Amino acid sequence: MDLISLNEDVLHGIVSMLSGEDALSLSLTSRRMHDLAIHRVAAVIVCKDGRELRLLHRYLFFGSRPRGQDLERFSLYKDDGLRLDSEAWFARPEAPLETLDEESFYDWSRLNIILDILVNAPNLRHVKLPLLHPALEHDPRLRDALRALSRLVSLNFDTVGDTTLMFIQSLHCLGLRQMVLEFHCGDIAGRYRIRGEPVTFTILVETLARFPSLQTLRLELFRPRTSFFDEHGYTPHLFPTLRSLDLWGVSPQALDLVQLCPGVSSIDFRLHEVTLPNDSTLSSTEHRAGARWPTLRSLTFASLVEAVCAQNLVNEVHRLHIRREELDVAGPGGRSLPVLLEILRGTSPVGLYLSLAVRPEPMAFWDEVAAVAPRLRFLELKMTVMSLSLDHLGWLDRLPGALRPLPLVSLRIFLPRLSDGNRPYASGQKVIVKRLERDRDESAETLPQRLASAIPTLRFVAISAEGPSTTFCDTFELDDEEGPDGVSESVQEVQEEEPERRLNALSLYDKWGIREGDTLPFDRKLAYLRWWRVRPNGNDRRLEEMSQLEGERVQSFLNGSDFAAVSRIGESLS
Repeated sequence: MDLISLNEDVLHGIVSMLSGEDALSLSLTSRRMHDLAIHRVAAVIVCKDGRELRLLHRYLFFGSRPRGQDLERFSLYKDDGLRLDSEAWFARPEAPLETLDEESFYDWSRLNIILDILVNAPNLRHVKLPLLHPALEHDPRLRDALRALSRLVSLNFDTVGDTTLMFIQSLHCLGLRQMVLEFHCGDIAGRYRIRGEPVTFTILVETLARFPSLQTLRLELFRPRTSFFDEHGYTPHLFPTLRSLDLWGVSPQALDLVQLCPGVSSIDFRLHEVTLPNDSTLSSTEHRAGARWPTLRSLTFASLVEAVCAQNLVNEVHRLHIRREELDVAGPGGRSLPVLLEILRGTSPVGLYLSLAVRPEPMAFWDEVAAVAPRLRFLELKMTVMSLSLDHLGWLDRLPGALRPLPLVSLRIFLPRLSDGNRPYASGQKVIVKRLERDRDESAETLPQRLASAIPTLRFVAISAEGPSTTFCDTFELDDEEGPDGVSESVQEVQEEEPERRLNALSLYDKWGIREGDTLPFDRKLAYLRWWRVRPNGNDRRLEEMSQLEGERVQSFLNGSDFAAVSRIGESLS
């Protein structure tokens, strides 16, 4: 059976999933496919700069058949679509940079193009616009154009304050299901600043109440100084339809919004200040008060600081993800391990995603993890060697024994390289990097079988790695002539003469940059990703390698199933 022989309804369903080049390619295959698919070419538009905006406008509205009526998704990427082109910037009258305000960096005449697109695209369902507050001030016609989009199901606005929120309340898209709002933030370099524009919690609550079908909400840089709890006599609305809540770069008060969402199942929480999760910050972090949250499918904290902030609110969680740091829980002293254990005790996760710092000390803390998180069944670890020292040799060989107390059915391990490829190391340090990475790669070869033997409940295991640091090591060969301690003489010399030059293995960006990926191994470009199924083999256990597609199916099952089904994953996915 070929594609064209399918009935009309099936073909319409297939075509509705296409846009752009895919739709164009299909429309060129036959006259029938052309009639079905050509309107989907212009269904989705993502514009990155002013030049693209002008070209897309010409494509939509010039020609024998205006294509604006086919447009369903229009996204203007950040504020680049309104920023001055480089030619216009250098052609402007000369003025000292410090005398320029935000208005000098933008070409507001392009709002005419945006307005023309919105007015002539009655079927728009998804809109993303930057700089909403100043755009509404520069061209009030934009208000009526947005109010006329009654079919919107998703909107994404940035540079928002109380004034903009009150305008959003006047929109007529009562079927809206997804909303992303990025608030103005005058103290962040490179952001458009709105002076004197407040951000009030109660105004936000009243705005959200206008959309009774809202299911997904993301608030970025929402930093109110007070909560709606502080408004005496104010009775806030509840949002029973809201299922997913992302709070990114917010103040602690923003976390109170969860109290109004009795049906929420997914929370992603990130404070606005990037603070080092050391003993001082963990001790001084504000604990938010309130009723305990409902049981969640997914809970993501940017770091342990956010976990401390929500420590008194959390309830059981299916999947817990602590995203942003290499937790130092194996070293002596410090508060990281007690805080981690407390949040695990409060959430009792079935799945756990952690990024851990590797230390020379034994990984004895896994016994405590098993005690406070008895429901833990699938685990994903990013294991990072944090310092260039040969004391770390053999660390991966100790991992199977350390994880033995956990009743895991699935385990995924990501092994990042030792350096980010951007910083110079002394030649001796390059030798240490190469020695450590060769030790890691040799251990990783036999790691899956040793994990299967050490953890009796294990059914699936995956190993991914970033590959060697060839930027630093490709021109250096190890000196295999070992000294009296079994260490090559070149390495001994470096460790003795240059201890002060040993550098942290990760850059500041790697340590603190947040990526939107849901799982750790896919944060970076991988050298390999391999999956195995563990099979009983008499008194032993053997591994069967799986395809990546099968591995993704396993991960999807783990994320979407309940505790009982996850525990029986071997039977369910046989």
